[in-house]
Amino acid sequence: MSQSEFDSALPNGIGLAPYLRMKQEGMTENESRIVEWLLKPVT
Repeated sequence: MSQSEFDSALPNGIGLAPYLRMKQEGMTENESRIVEWLLKPVT
């Protein structure tokens, strides 16, 4: 998938993290937890 295709796949005005959060619907509980861990800010 090219970069332009990736950009067009994201709704305008919505960042990657909120987009991934929306896509979490339909995921298993374990997958959702992994995504949450990946999106956590590094402290």
